[in-house]
Amino acid sequence: MTNITQKQKKSGFALLNYVLAVSFFFGGIIFLIATIGITAMLLLPFIIVNAALAVFYGIYRKNGAMKVPVILCRVTAILMVIVIFGSPIIGMSFNETPFMYKAKRAIFGYGVRSGENMDTFLPKNIPDNCDNYYFRTQLCFVAQDYHSNAYLAFHCDDSCFHEYMAAAERIGEKYEKKITFEQFISEKCNLESIEGLDVEQKAFVIGRYHNIPPHVISMLKDEHRNMLTTSAEVYNNFGPGGCIFDRTTGLMIFWA
Repeated sequence: MTNITQKQKKSGFALLNYVLAVSFFFGGIIFLIATIGITAMLLLPFIIVNAALAVFYGIYRKNGAMKVPVILCRVTAILMVIVIFGSPIIGMSFNETPFMYKAKRAIFGYGVRSGENMDTFLPKNIPDNCDNYYFRTQLCFVAQDYHSNAYLAFHCDDSCFHEYMAAAERIGEKYEKKITFEQFISEKCNLESIEGLDVEQKAFVIGRYHNIPPHVISMLKDEHRNMLTTSAEVYNNFGPGGCIFDRTTGLMIFWA
């Protein structure tokens, strides 16, 4: 019995258990700050796994039994630690990598804002032939004035529009403009035209005309701002989400 205990102490498994426990606390704190929703889902299972690991390891040290449950709990805990550290990294990275779209969407839609339908306007799939892809997800941070948001923008050909616009019509309502753009800039902006404005200023003026939230325009890249025209069609659900379809330039924008 003493030999078993001594062997286990020398093997480094005890140290691994301590590392997993520390990873749980520090990883949990980081993940709580960045992705509150997923943390809530993983917290109880992770506590249970670590508690079971402590019990099984105690038995294993005494008489060498429960080796398989100890291994299973260790592997499960390690995988959970990977998720705890990896999800925020994925959520805040890969903005221009279409291959990671589904992973980022899942982290935001089912983790950060699980149960709040914050992924409503984010499409389940993106077209294979899209260009200028950009998908930024802002995760949750502990701040009074902070809101988690997601912004997806890409450029594609006209064949893609019907499917996405049909989905948008089922979810939200199309924003109908009551005046022409020329009337709008004259009455609301005191401008004769927008030709003298830079790309960002033009985009904000056109965004106001379409009733697009300013934070959406501010998060776009200049190449997408430059594609936004006065003929764009905007859908929203009078909540935090919406989408823009601009057939003139092939631009699609979704936010949640």
